[in-house]
Parts: sequence; C-alpha cells; structure tokens
Amino acid sequence: MQVENKKLMLQMGIERKKIKAMHRIAGSTAASDVKQTLDTILDACIDCLRVEKGSIMIFDRGVLRVEAAFGANREKILGQQQIITENSVSGRCFMTKKPVFIQDIEREQNLDRSPDPSQYWNNSLISMPLLSAAGESIGVLNVSKTSHDVFTEDDMKILDDLTMEASAALGHEIELARLFRSFQETYVEVKRTQKQLQQVEDKVCRIIDTSWPAIGDRMGGVADE
Repeated sequence: MQVENKKLMLQMGIERKKIKAMHRIAGSTAASDVKQTLDTILDACIDCLRVEKGSIMIFDRGVLRVEAAFGANREKILGQQQIITENSVSGRCFMTKKPVFIQDIEREQNLDRSPDPSQYWNNSLISMPLLSAAGESIGVLNVSKTSHDVFTEDDMKILDDLTMEASAALGHEIELARLFRSFQETYVEVKRTQKQLQQVEDKVCRIIDTSWPAIGDRMGGVADE
C-alpha cells in the first residue's frame, strides 16, 4: 500500500507539473514573440520529462530549420537546416504527422543516425509533430534523454499533451510571422521596382534635357526658311 501511495503521489506531482507547463505555453503567446514561445515550450519539456537535450524545428521554404534548442550543443545546431526525408527522424515525423518514438536508434530500420556522436546523449529519443489548426505540419519537437534513461510510454503521453498545447500556441504565431515576412519581402520588392523606375525616368529626363535644345534649334531654322 505504501509503495502504491508513493507511486500515486509521484504521478499526481507529474500531472500538476504538466498542467502548469501547459498553462505557461498557452500564456506565452500573449506577452512574447515566437522565439520566446519556443523557449517556453522547451523549458516545459525539461521540467516535465527531465530531458537534457532537445530542439524545435520549424518548416520554412521546403526545409526544417532549428529555431530553438537546449543542451550542450545548442549554439552549434541553432539555425541548421535539414532536408525533409523519410530517412531522418525529424523528416519522417514531419511527413507522416505522427510521433517517432525510439528507444534504440541503432535498431531502427531505414533511419539515419547523425554522423556527429554528440548529437545524442544515448539512443533513446522522441520526435513529435507540430500541427496547425488545419492539420498541416508546421514543424517538429525533438527530445532525448540522459545517458542513463530511456523514454517510456508515460513520457510519450506527457509529451503528446505538451505538443498539442505547443501546436495551438505556435500555429497562430508562425502564421503571423510568415505574413509579416511576406509583407517585408513585398515591400522591399516594391521599393526596388520604384528605384528602377525612378532611374529610368531620370535617364529619360536627361536625354530630353540634352536633346531638346538641339531639336528646338533645328525646328527654329526650318521656320525661318
């Protein structure tokens, strides 16, 4: 009975921690930008799953880009881009829109392991899809355990709840960011076109200013005759 009570108390503690983390994620969009929201999501994973390494990759122009990360190689992987293929953990997760749960990547078929050994603390990792409200893939959330632990089904359930909250928070933020970037690119293109038109107009004016007096003189000579 005492063992069961301890187990129940532990589960209740984890559940409370998860609920608090979900509230933090939901509230992060009200007072922060996309980057801070991404960091809040990763902090929630650290608190609830005791993971020491993770990243969030966002779909951008045909590739997955690491937009947020934590762990020993954080600075190294931030900004890295990955071509989306079924042979990579993140790529498969993104394409299938389903979690990839691996306890030992060395035993997985048709999955490439990173050539850099520092990419993994061990062989156990989870990649969760981030989906928009319309069901479109917008990115993936990757986490790996410490060197002594492997992920469990309970970890998967916790991460699934966190990912659902993260998807809801990120979907709107990312769409706004993309619209703003599109506006910026359109604005730059319009300004560039305006500059080109102004250059053409200036050139035409110079030609007229240079040629018109001579044309006027010739026309005046004809009139005198």
